[in-house]
Amino acid sequence: MRGMKRRMPALFVITVVLFVSVLGLLYKGMEVTHVDVDDGGIWVIDKSKQMVGHLNYDARVLDGALRAESANFDIGQAGETVTMTDRATSTIAPINVTAVALGSATPLPSGAVATQGGDTLGVYNPAEGTFWVTSAKGPVAADLGDGAALDSGEGAGASTVAVDGTAFSLSASDGTLVTVAPKGTVQSVNKSRIKGIAPAATLAMTAVGNHPVAFDTTGNILYLPNGQAYSLTDYGIAPGAVLQQPGADADSVYLATPTSLVGVPLKGGEPSVVDTGASGSPAAPVWHMGCAYGAWSGSGAYLRSCADPSKDTNDVVDTLKSAREVVFRTNRSAIVLNDVAEGTVWLPDEELVLVENWTDVTSQTDETADDKDDSAQTTESQTLPERTEENHAPE
Repeated sequence: MRGMKRRMPALFVITVVLFVSVLGLLYKGMEVTHVDVDDGGIWVIDKSKQMVGHLNYDARVLDGALRAESANFDIGQAGETVTMTDRATSTIAPINVTAVALGSATPLPSGAVATQGGDTLGVYNPAEGTFWVTSAKGPVAADLGDGAALDSGEGAGASTVAVDGTAFSLSASDGTLVTVAPKGTVQSVNKSRIKGIAPAATLAMTAVGNHPVAFDTTGNILYLPNGQAYSLTDYGIAPGAVLQQPGADADSVYLATPTSLVGVPLKGGEPSVVDTGASGSPAAPVWHMGCAYGAWSGSGAYLRSCADPSKDTNDVVDTLKSAREVVFRTNRSAIVLNDVAEGTVWLPDEELVLVENWTDVTSQTDETADDKDDSAQTTESQTLPERTEENHAPE
């Protein structure tokens, strides 16, 4: 009996250990959902300084920057997924938003342009109609090879990527529409045809939600998601309008003419037209958080037309008159207007407040680069042995 009593604690411990081990095998753990936190950040550029800057929207200040290799570049952004395309070297690279640093560059196919939408990168050769799709989080060169093209040989056309990552390309020669929908790690590729496009059409594309809209800028005709060929001329809208950027789902697609913001219902019908009262050079409008935004350099006009009319704005901004190349930037809930040529940033939802502290982040970037150079030189001087003119035998 005494031996049995001595063995009881040991048996009890073994039983408990086995029980806990079985529970560990059966229990798969609590499911964790990754939350993309809106930190209020948005990315802008200044081509004159070859800089990409991070704007802290709430603080109304640029708080970080990195330098581009050339002055011919642009960025794409969706949450924490940010990319930079260098057109001079025909490469694209992800931006590490935490370190504010450029990742490894991936060569683009010859003649191709890259467009980011969500976490998707659409790469398209507009002259040949060759179309590739890869991840914007980390573009893969193998996805952009000749054998990886999802469509080719369709001739001249256009492409776009919706904010949810659905990519589209459209051929003018035969109206072939390629739709690539992201489904996890698998891409769903579908081909359909849009009738009535002239083979000589000069096309532009956008997406309203995940609905593609094409614009024949030569014929001044929109091709709506329901297949309708919508003549802008028939509604008194002259050629020369600029199609909106891809945006959230809406009832209309927007264009900016030199004097107005035009909304065309996706189902067709009478367009809405808001005049600015002056002629200028329009930026591509955007639909963001329930409002359509338009801006014009030259005239300095700025428009916001919302589902809630109490939020509508129709103003003239003096500092916008001298802008050279204005582009709306959106990321999560934030929107800014960026003169990409000179770096000026306006906050449309904050009474067009100006943000202009590029000098601060530029000097910080240069100091960091100098520190790295000094560190490299110091390391070299510490590791190289001191040499004399005369060689000596080893001791």
